[in-house]
Amino acid sequence: DGVLIMDWDQFSLKQLIHGPTTKFILKHFALFQTLQDKMVYGFFVNVNAVASQMLNLARPIIGSIMERVEIYGTQKDQWIPKLLRKIPRDQLPAWYGGNKEDFKPVAIYG
Repeated sequence: DGVLIMDWDQFSLKQLIHGPTTKFILKHFALFQTLQDKMVYGFFVNVNAVASQMLNLARPIIGSIMERVEIYGTQKDQWIPKLLRKIPRDQLPAWYGGNKEDFKPVAIYG
């Protein structure tokens, strides 16, 4: 089981309505069930106003996975302490308030 950190920095609605992005999301929608079964909790950080509205509208569609996701805006000083309450500092890179020097994310998109 794991933790999901989704960084919405630089997100724009134009990215979401981009044809290949929409196809990718729809193609992999079934993976949400697998993710839902494996995710202990998640953090969406750097969520701007547009993304926040979109996520709130999508909550009923996405399902119970959103019950374990905390959504935070662009103020790092507000969400970094909350990440550090659940994730040890030595497991996070510096940009998320950690001190892990050899951090390699599982995946980066965008």
